Amino acid sequence: ADALGALLQQLVDAGTIRPVTTREVFFLVQAAAGPFNLHRLSAVFDPLDGPLDPDHHVDNMTEFILRGLSATTAEPERNQ
Repeated sequence: ADALGALLQQLVDAGTIRPVTTREVFFLVQAAAGPFNLHRLSAVFDPLDGPLDPDHHVDNMTEFILRGLSATTAEPERNQ
């Protein structure tokens, strides 16, 4: 068993987060790191959002990810 998977399961069992796979968390975090890995693509958004502020981006993405995983937020309606 991997350490991240065990941690995620512990948080799910405690009711802290919704069920999520290790793969889902990995790729969500990878996507959040995009502006640091894809500099030229990130710069395309500068006219819309201003230049990248790394600290602000990390804080916002961390908050976004944690709120999305949180079991205390309302469950979204799912299209069937």
